[in-house]
Amino acid sequence: MARHQPGRADFNSLNQRVIVNSMQDENCPRTMIYGFHEASLAAAIDQLQSEHRLEVVYWIGVSSRERSFDEDIHQWHLNGVEDPGRRTVQGQESSLATEILTLHFDQIVDQLSRNVVCQCIEPANFPAFILKLANRFELLLREKSVQFLLLQNLPHEGFELVLYLVAKQMGIATLMTYQSVIGNRFFYCFDLQDFGWFNQVPTADYAIEFELPQTFRKDLFYMRGVNELLAHSNRRSLRDAIKRRILFAKITWKVFKQRVGWYDFWKLPQPRIPYEQRYAWELERSTAMNASLERSFVYFPLHLQPELTTSAIGDQYADQLSAIENLSEWLPRKWWLYVKENPKQTHRYRDPQFFERLRRLPNVKLINRTADTYSLLAKCKLAATVTGTVGWEAITGGKRVIVFGRPWYLTLPGVHKWPVVETAESLAATATDHTALMEAIRLLLRKSAIGVVDNAYRESVPEYSAPRNTKFIYEFFKMQLAELPKHSPARGA
Repeated sequence: MARHQPGRADFNSLNQRVIVNSMQDENCPRTMIYGFHEASLAAAIDQLQSEHRLEVVYWIGVSSRERSFDEDIHQWHLNGVEDPGRRTVQGQESSLATEILTLHFDQIVDQLSRNVVCQCIEPANFPAFILKLANRFELLLREKSVQFLLLQNLPHEGFELVLYLVAKQMGIATLMTYQSVIGNRFFYCFDLQDFGWFNQVPTADYAIEFELPQTFRKDLFYMRGVNELLAHSNRRSLRDAIKRRILFAKITWKVFKQRVGWYDFWKLPQPRIPYEQRYAWELERSTAMNASLERSFVYFPLHLQPELTTSAIGDQYADQLSAIENLSEWLPRKWWLYVKENPKQTHRYRDPQFFERLRRLPNVKLINRTADTYSLLAKCKLAATVTGTVGWEAITGGKRVIVFGRPWYLTLPGVHKWPVVETAESLAATATDHTALMEAIRLLLRKSAIGVVDNAYRESVPEYSAPRNTKFIYEFFKMQLAELPKHSPARGA
């Protein structure tokens, strides 16, 4: 017997079920979860479910025997769309999926490209893939009559972005969390576009004690030892240095012959230059040797890519060179823009065109990526970034920063969202008032919550305790569930 394929009548029926359930189960919303599979987080959700504060109807996290609705998040990425045992809409694309494809195609493709499973998809096939993904999620949300979608992080890998967009279009309440570099604190939002502004996030009615010395330097656990490893890798023996010079000479010769049409003229196959070697060659030949810190300059450290910081909250500046090109044009005469490569960056997102665009800018210098970021902050006139932590370091050290995306510190004093109306000279002439900054940070932290929602950040919490973290997460969700009806968006909003 042929499997029944749902049509528009099926969607209408499922939609009625969503409406009926939303009227009947306001105190125990039917919940879909993406992530939150670490033990301390899952324990909090299990407790909420045992108390009938929510009903988990689908969980994309890590499969477990205790939960029949669990699915492994990595395995789902590999075959979740293609699984033949699941019903999908065939021959009839929903208007919701088509609208999402039209409005968000570039951002979705940018995020999907970081997944191994999507790197083999031909560009021409991405629209069909995204439509299939959106239809799958729409059907799943309707079949499960989902009323509340809980995302462990801001959508930044493509799959969960499509899920979020579908849920938003269906009027399903959504909550996302984001771990802060401030120890044991995380931010959250109900709408991705509100991240950084936090206009929809309530302000807690209790004071928060927080103080920082006025200094650029921060102990970021995820950067510990990075520069040392980089410096160590640059210390080569004489033999290795000679081999490197010979390799770069060969690459230079191959690239020259490509540009003058040598291979085409002699009908020879184009030589293959490994991506890692080409990146190292481009980086070395593009790095300036005479970047004086005594000049007037703006400091722009590049983000590691692909990452959430550009693909989720960088908005139209996921292409960092667009921000650099805008700054280059805006800077006053005789000012420089010093760009520093991220110490962790690999060849991805750094093709030859990236360096060619960078070299084309006359007042931009790519400086050595082992240069000390805090020395650069101390000497620069201004800092600039898409959403990077360097902005936080700059303002807490008394220097102003220009941001192109929506970092968590967006609304703090000393932060200027591009485009800026002031001149570079006027911005640089005024330091950030540290007392006013501390007051603003304490107010901003009242829009955050206590706990760790990203396991990697446990290192930033002295004497971290999993049971205590479970209690923090439980109390946070208990409070959010009590206020949930206020955060359900209008359908299609």
